[in-house]
Amino acid sequence: MLSDILIITTGGTIGALPYQDPINPPKFAIMPQDKNLVLDWINSNYNFSSISLPPKDSKDIDNNYRQKIVENIGDFSKVIITHGTDTILETGKYIHELSLDKTIFLVGSMTPLSNGEESDGWLNLSFSINKLSETSTGVYIVLTEWTQNNQFELVANTRLYPLTQKWKKVYVEDGRYNQLQPGL
Repeated sequence: MLSDILIITTGGTIGALPYQDPINPPKFAIMPQDKNLVLDWINSNYNFSSISLPPKDSKDIDNNYRQKIVENIGDFSKVIITHGTDTILETGKYIHELSLDKTIFLVGSMTPLSNGEESDGWLNLSFSINKLSETSTGVYIVLTEWTQNNQFELVANTRLYPLTQKWKKVYVEDGRYNQLQPGL
């Protein structure tokens, strides 16, 4: 049942204003002043509860802010948290170490939702909503990795990374990371 899902938005690229050149993103994501793009999209399709924390570029998220995220989860057992990818691993680890008996997805993107169909944020949010109900308790990161098929076309593969395993960021040629790999 979708009505027991909580969406917490925190800012990050997924909720930022459009990038003119996604290959060269700005140093910090800039959030819209008047609306939340994540909630606007989900509101049109789903019934859920939502909380918008003051939006931040994830480079500015610290443990005090992470604690605010946790405090807002409350009694919900299924939670989606939109988050910037720069510190999504740190926030995931922070929440994982609390051993909450909940299913929590941290969802990021490499291109803002406001960039339209080229944003991987749409894939990541759709994947999260579809997988949340069937996933066991724990903390997970949802990101899309891009690979080339035999015809050299980019193919999206949205993945669920459980934080019961250690992960590290992997960078691609243009300097942006788009996937996680097992880490030490």
